[in-house]
This record gives sequence, structure tokens and C-alpha cells, in this order.
Amino acid sequence: GESVVDTSGAVYSYEYNDTDVTYNAGSDAGEYLVTVSGLEADNYYFTCTTAGTLTVNRRQINLTVTASGKTYDGSAVNVTVSPNNAFGGDTINYAYTYTYNGSSSDLSGASAAKNAGSYTVTVTLGEGGDTANYVLVAEDGYSASFDILKRELTAAFGETAYEITYGDADPDTGSIYGITYSGWAPGENESLVTSVVYDTERDGTDYAPGAEHGSAG
Repeated sequence: GESVVDTSGAVYSYEYNDTDVTYNAGSDAGEYLVTVSGLEADNYYFTCTTAGTLTVNRRQINLTVTASGKTYDGSAVNVTVSPNNAFGGDTINYAYTYTYNGSSSDLSGASAAKNAGSYTVTVTLGEGGDTANYVLVAEDGYSASFDILKRELTAAFGETAYEITYGDADPDTGSIYGITYSGWAPGENESLVTSVVYDTERDGTDYAPGAEHGSAG
């Protein structure tokens, strides 16, 4: 008589990269070989002679890239990336490339742009974690632009008036001027001052040894 095939006990086994694995939602993208066992019928026994193929495609995602400009403070701008349509709590790593003042730059990483200037950061997929299971909708990546503005640094003379003797050299070393600076970014100070050029004139003429006595400004 007719025999009904009972599939209630069917067990599907998976092989991935020549290794027996258990497939679950969130298993890596790629190609799996599938075999079945546990089929039953009154008049038959079953042998699985060929394997099926299950292809798990990479998941498409969009990225939202955020980078806020600021005034230079000695610290880097932090670029944040939010994936849209990622699975569960997957770890997705990113690669960062920058342009600086319109030219390509060797900066990389989420916190790399520090110096004053104009930047564009482009984010693509990196490596490691669960990254290989994803593909970007925009193949060239996702970008954000921002500016780091120059910080105002105030230079002040120690006194309002200075005197030298006729024939003396211009005291351009600053030995008598006592220039002080205020407005440094946190952690920075006068140690960054390498040289100072003093512009000293009298009635539109640069000072030189032998200049006539009088006041220069």
C-alpha cells in the first residue's frame, strides 16, 4: 500500500568551509552544504546521496557618518558611525580615509583629525569581527565634512615702552620685550614658540642701527 513519508524528525546538517557547523540566524555569510537525515516511511529507508546548497548573502547596510567641527583645542575630532539594518549586536569595523584642505591625507582612524583646516572623512567597511557579513549600499562609502578653526592666541608685550641707545642693534631676539601669550589650547604653552619676528618702524621706515633717535612703533 501507499506509504506516507514522515518528515517530522528530519534533521538538516550543514557544512561550511569543510567544517560541520550548526546554522542559526546570524551564521556567517557564504555557501553551506546541506544534508538531511531522520526521514521515515513504512516501506522505505532513506539515503541522502547529494547535498543541497544554501547561500547566505551578505547583508546590505547604510552608514550614517557624523563629525562635528570645532575650534582647535589640541584634541582630535571624533567621527561616529551608525549602521542601518545591521543584525543584532554584530561587531562591524570601519576604515577611515581623509582629505585635508582639499588634498589626500595619510590620516586614518575614527579620531585622527587634530590640526586646524578643512577635512572630509570617508568611511568604508574594514576587517574583523562580523564585518565580512556585510556590504555597503554605497560602494564608495559614506562621507562627512568638517572644519577645525584656528584658535586665537594673544601676544602681549611685557611693557608699553622700551629704550635702547642710538647705534644699538634692533633687539629682535625679544630679550627686552618679554612677550607673553595667552589662549593656548589645553596642554600647550610657550615651548611651541620657535622664533618671533619683530616689525619695528619709525615713520614708515624699518629700524636699523644708526637710525635717528626718537620713538618707533
